Amino acid sequence: QGVDPGFASERVLTLRTSLVSARSADSVRRTDFYDRVVAGVQALPGVQAAAYTSGLPMVLTGGIAGVEVPSQEVRNRRENGVSLRYVTPQFFAALGIPVVQGRPVEPGDRPGRQRVAVVSESFIREFLPNGPPLGKTFRVRGLEPTIVGVVRDIKVRGLERTNEPQLYMAAAQAPSGLGGLYIPKDLVIRASVPGETLLPGVCDVIRRVDPEQPISD
Repeated sequence: QGVDPGFASERVLTLRTSLVSARSADSVRRTDFYDRVVAGVQALPGVQAAAYTSGLPMVLTGGIAGVEVPSQEVRNRRENGVSLRYVTPQFFAALGIPVVQGRPVEPGDRPGRQRVAVVSESFIREFLPNGPPLGKTFRVRGLEPTIVGVVRDIKVRGLERTNEPQLYMAAAQAPSGLGGLYIPKDLVIRASVPGETLLPGVCDVIRRVDPEQPISD
């Protein structure tokens, strides 16, 4: 009870919309779905922020990835990896995760633009301890993102467990053919109204985007 999880779950509703394989394999179709659902949810009365993520905190989903930074060897994937999540804009606002340097993922972070990353304070301490982190690049899973923001650490694996440093990348910039662990599927909504009041409207938004889209969890 005394451990700070690093995020605020009060007045937060989450639900899952796991995409069918035909849509999840294509980055353009994924992004179109996220954009339309999030826009509809953000327009509902009482909603303050809404975003998708590939894995909720303290739920054992998402993936661990090794990173390579200049003049350092590739970190061991299992022992010294980072927790990688793909997120849409407003994710940090939806979960109340403070941005301490730079900026969060924004709507302009799209294909054809600079590939961006937001990292946790522990990521900076472990991988880039020397000099300002903003503007630095590194390699992860064959990609070379540039750090545009730093956020506070959250408890990823549970309150009592050691957590990997966290790395967040823009869902709209995710490549096609992502593995299932990295495909955004959890919708996170912060609102001034209770979740049970909000849920029918959220489900209606999703059904208008795709009447056959399953909703769970």
